[in-house]
Amino acid sequence: MASRKFLVLIALLLTSAIGCAPAKDQSNFSNKVGNSLRDAGDGSAGTSSTVLGAITSPSGDQAFNNELYLLTYPMFNGTNQKLGFVSAGSSQSTGVRFWGVAGSSSQRFNASYMNLDSSTLRIHMDIYDANGVVTHIGISKSSSTFKGASGTVQNGRAQLYWQDGYGTIALSGTVNNQTFQGTVYYQDSATNNSWRGLGNFSVSTCGFFVCH
Repeated sequence: MASRKFLVLIALLLTSAIGCAPAKDQSNFSNKVGNSLRDAGDGSAGTSSTVLGAITSPSGDQAFNNELYLLTYPMFNGTNQKLGFVSAGSSQSTGVRFWGVAGSSSQRFNASYMNLDSSTLRIHMDIYDANGVVTHIGISKSSSTFKGASGTVQNGRAQLYWQDGYGTIALSGTVNNQTFQGTVYYQDSATNNSWRGLGNFSVSTCGFFVCH
């Protein structure tokens, strides 16, 4: 019942969501020092089928950094850690890239309808900042603070969410046989548990969903 309420809320948010411009793979990021305050128990790299995507914002750098501050506040609170500047664009020396996994135990990928297996759902974000630090955010069934995950694919739309002890992250958008794109949402104590849009994402469908 909770997951249904969540999906209804996300559907309502889509009416006022920010645009869904495709984001490019930020493969030019250099190796930087890791900061894993939020449990990245899902691992630092995807499975062989995952593809890196980018999270960007048409609202500009200042707005994007404000959202990242709210996203990371629960994990940084009580520490001396904080994010440096992060670009809202793609193919920059700083920015946010991500990968995820979503599959079904009973069927191959189908944009018309897919019954996702919650045990397969994984999301991982790497935030590269101007201080030369990469902050990992990972939520999956193996995460120590994992609380739940759920998702649906129906009529060319996909809505997925992951919840841990720090808050909830959601992906909501359109999907076909080539591309999954849309908006990243989040909620946590810094947002008074209200939903906020982090930015846009785009990734190849079979680089995120298990298609075979």
